[in-house]
This record gives sequence, C-alpha cells and structure tokens, in this order.
Amino acid sequence: MFAFGDAGFFGSVPAQGIRASAPLISIEPTPTGDGYWIIGSDGSVFSYGDAQFPGSLVHEHLAAPVTGASW
Repeated sequence: MFAFGDAGFFGSVPAQGIRASAPLISIEPTPTGDGYWIIGSDGSVFSYGDAQFPGSLVHEHLAAPVTGASW
C-alpha cells in the first residue's frame, strides 16, 4: 500500500511482517481520516491509525468470500 497526495500512511499488512492468507479486497477510512481498516476476502480485518479493531471473521466458515465492506 502506498499513500499519495494528502492521504496519510498509517501502516499496512506487509509492513507489519504479516503475510495475508487471502487477497485484501477493501480499505475503509475512519470518520476522522486518521486511520483505516483493510479487509481480506477471508473475513480478516486489519486496523491502522485511529481505527479500532472490530474483530474479524477469519476463523469462521464463510459461505462465500467477502467481496467488499462499508462502514
């Protein structure tokens, strides 16, 4: 992940040394713009900046891959 213009960079999955187990499919900003959540198709959720970790579905059996997210 890269930040351009006035977008803030608060971290990324690879920068933490984490190898995602499924494709990362969505990034959602926090209301303040000072953080974001990155969502994986397996239900994983990664939080950065002022984003609070809401939990994830990575250990649940999903009927289909996650294809998007919105807060």
